[in-house]
Amino acid sequence: LQSKTLDLALVSIYRGGVELASISQYSGSPYNTTDRQVNLKISPQLGDCFNWSMAPSQSELVVFSRVSDPAVDLETTPADGPWLEATAAAVPWSLGVDIAIWNAVGWAGWGEWGACSRSCGGGRQTRRRYCSRPSCEGYGDQGRSCNSFDCKGAINPLAPGARRNFHPAQARWGPVDDRPHAFSLRPNSYIWIASSELFAAGKTFPREFTLFVSLRLRPELVINKIKLNHNILFSHSVHDDNTVRAYVDCRWLRTDVLEKDALVTPRDADLIIGYLFSGDLEQLVLVPKAGQAQKQCSSQVNGISTPYVTLHDS
Repeated sequence: LQSKTLDLALVSIYRGGVELASISQYSGSPYNTTDRQVNLKISPQLGDCFNWSMAPSQSELVVFSRVSDPAVDLETTPADGPWLEATAAAVPWSLGVDIAIWNAVGWAGWGEWGACSRSCGGGRQTRRRYCSRPSCEGYGDQGRSCNSFDCKGAINPLAPGARRNFHPAQARWGPVDDRPHAFSLRPNSYIWIASSELFAAGKTFPREFTLFVSLRLRPELVINKIKLNHNILFSHSVHDDNTVRAYVDCRWLRTDVLEKDALVTPRDADLIIGYLFSGDLEQLVLVPKAGQAQKQCSSQVNGISTPYVTLHDS
């Protein structure tokens, strides 16, 4: 019986990151942590553990593998170095499976992403997780780029000093303890901004634009028994008056192409934030340029080499 191979895009390494990095230097190695592509060889003995029929339809898998060094594989072992062989099984990814595996290797779940360091022009944001054991393998902090769109022409009505009208008075708006730059909106409270205060003299609402929003819903939204109690990032790009591209939490959601001129934007439109919405609003930026929705935050995260924090230290 011949074993099968499976090409995967590597997203996270739970354990064995050091071993994978060391063997990726060998010529002919199936592991390459540089381009984050992995080839796993599934041995015939584990054929019943791996459901090959789900591979085409299931885009995200959790792979459990055992690595041996050197591999007993005469047909594929390169002459200039050992080729590690992985015997593996896989299960469809779910949030519950993801959390269970991280807990099994000592890591608590990732905390919420912090605020972006810049409102435009490219910034950074980080998040943290805690180690529940005396030591854990991997990173305790992650970072990603955010708000990489151009500052030119960007309109930020939440910026300090921006002209706006609060209803009721701003003094009655509640603060957000863990998000110092956010506004807490309650039902029937809203910010109203006239178009004349949004744009410079002679300017009107742009025909093509991208809108960036970061908010936390209150009460929390529950979808498929998962509580959405974190800051959710939305970005929408409108162009040609008929195409809308949407991203949620740094990932493309959908693109809708409507009939020509289906979207008519009033040139003197005022901006009203809130009223029927209840939650914390941290970002609201309008950029007079289409095709920028993917620049709110990057889906690629990087581990940060800082001493991680254990639950006993926190």
